[in-house]
Amino acid sequence: MLAGLATCAALLAFAAAPAQGAPAATPSVGCPTVTDNEHLVAETARPGSIGLRFFRAGSARVIFFECVHGMPVRLGARRSPPGTPIDSATPLHFDDAATWSCTRRTRDFFAYAVMPDGSLPIGTYSVRTPSCAHRFDVRVARRVAAGATARIRIVDTWALGGIRPTLCITPPEGQRRCRLVVLESAKTVATPRLRATRRGRWRIDLRVRGHSQPATLTVGGDGATVAPRARPGLLATGDSTMGGVDGFLDDALGEQFDLRSDVRLGSALSRTSFWPYHAISQVRSWRPTVTVMSVGAAFDGSPMMSAAGTVVACCGPDWIAAYAGRVRSMMRTYLRGGEGRVFWLTVPMPRNATGIPMVTAINQAIVFAGAGIAGVAVIRVDQIFSPHGFQQTIRYRGRAVDVREPDGIHLNASGTAITGDIVARAIRAQQTALKSVGKRTAG
Repeated sequence: MLAGLATCAALLAFAAAPAQGAPAATPSVGCPTVTDNEHLVAETARPGSIGLRFFRAGSARVIFFECVHGMPVRLGARRSPPGTPIDSATPLHFDDAATWSCTRRTRDFFAYAVMPDGSLPIGTYSVRTPSCAHRFDVRVARRVAAGATARIRIVDTWALGGIRPTLCITPPEGQRRCRLVVLESAKTVATPRLRATRRGRWRIDLRVRGHSQPATLTVGGDGATVAPRARPGLLATGDSTMGGVDGFLDDALGEQFDLRSDVRLGSALSRTSFWPYHAISQVRSWRPTVTVMSVGAAFDGSPMMSAAGTVVACCGPDWIAAYAGRVRSMMRTYLRGGEGRVFWLTVPMPRNATGIPMVTAINQAIVFAGAGIAGVAVIRVDQIFSPHGFQQTIRYRGRAVDVREPDGIHLNASGTAITGDIVARAIRAQQTALKSVGKRTAG
């Protein structure tokens, strides 16, 4: 911690630099390494945007940075309203602190607060954003009459623009021709057209940063437009423990599912009835075929109402039963009467010993809640990352991998990648099993 404080003391020399400036001019001032903090969280729930949240700063001024090639780049400064208590569960929000990148996907951030007593609490956090594999939504009529003009609609779902993908069109038995599609900064939609002069199947291919997004157009017939088949919905939701996992799920399953991310930082299932009612709202709005939920990282040990109508404190049997009842209710909501599937993630053990009883109780409640419910799978993330207590590194696919953030609570980019991979494989396995059952039933 002393090394981090020394670094932040040096950073004060350029803290007044303009936002989005170049890396610090002093080579000796690098990015801090903090081994024990619970202050900073980055989230990627909004496509194209990285938001930063700083906890326990009160109304002190917080200065945010990104580490680029080991050097700090100042992003800006924020402060909460005067009188905000230091122990407030509501973090200081820095929305749109940075944007996603096709080429630089793992992003490292740090921030520090200038407290009234002169102390400089530091927070660090890393996050991995999605690749450009599914950045663009490419749509064209499935069928048009010969000689008609077809409009290709290209949408930058990151809502950033400032990129030039390549559009290639190959007519039936013809030569492929490619051209750039220019999306200036903040321009998110382009609608190039093609003259469908030749009958048959046309191939349309949008390419960006080594990724390809294909579409097809059939020319001929009565000219009726055929709507593309809708992909089933995948809802990735929860608190900060879902941050990053949603991006990996989109990378892995974006061809099969239309992913919707709904991450609520700092939320807690035990504190209020927000989540059960929000789950109902999510299902009504999006009707997900698959829901992946992760919640319980912090602030989730509030007293709850027991079945006997008494208020019970965390983390005994009555509290576990109350928490499990709330989880079970949400699982049934996400199941949508048997039409949906639910994958609920347990929580890795924290470094701080004071948080272990709470996380242990939450995981016991989740396992208890999911037992015996058809269509619900509990993924034991705790057993993957902390089978015998907190672990900074784990063995994964034959190698040692550092998987935890410096705060000792969250998973880092590598950890969320592993979680996303495990969940994606579980979803694929269940989808395969359902198809197999359907074929045997039809036979």
